[in-house]
Amino acid sequence: MGEVLSMAGVASTEPFAVPAGWAFVALLILCGLALFAAALDGALSARANGTAGGLSRPFGEAARLLRQRRRTTVQADSLLWRVGAAGLLVTAALMVTVVPLGEWVIFDLDVGVMWFNAMDVLVWAAVWLTGWGANSAHSLVGGYRFLAHGLGYESPLMFALVAPAIAAGSLNVGHVAAAQDGLWFAVWMPVAFLVYLFGVVAFSVTGPFAPAVGADIAGGVRNESVRA
Repeated sequence: MGEVLSMAGVASTEPFAVPAGWAFVALLILCGLALFAAALDGALSARANGTAGGLSRPFGEAARLLRQRRRTTVQADSLLWRVGAAGLLVTAALMVTVVPLGEWVIFDLDVGVMWFNAMDVLVWAAVWLTGWGANSAHSLVGGYRFLAHGLGYESPLMFALVAPAIAAGSLNVGHVAAAQDGLWFAVWMPVAFLVYLFGVVAFSVTGPFAPAVGADIAGGVRNESVRA
């Protein structure tokens, strides 16, 4: 039946598959054409400039660029850089440990609010170490920018965190959450709630609160994130 349909001109619905061997041959052909084009360009450019060139020129240029390009900055402290980069994830995880999820919490600390704020302060050190460890001018400027940036937002954020604790009469995060059973603190503490939201966004280093990773300093603390 299949032969009859094929003879009748009916298109087959089976997908067309290219053998792996032919795909590899096609790749080799493309690479050869690219090498030929680079060699031809090198030979023509050398003839026009009166310098040596030919088939070896593309390989020489590639070797020169590999030698010229540094993969790490001079005397970069990789340990500090890695501690700073990993510290952001660690501090975020430590913050969550005191936050109750329903009736379940990892560490039910009596000073959970202060613990939360202390982990927030550690973000300063983590970002600054990231900028310092790379041993790059742009990264270091970004780290110091974040310190000045944090000073401007940490105090308001701290007061916004303490206000609900005072209203609940406890520094335990679970007790603070339970004290809002009748009415959320955000309703009768709108200023503290808005200050908290602005503070959290500011410490996220995004949008208008991103001087530490500003484009004017080549990415700031993230400038050497790949090479440090």
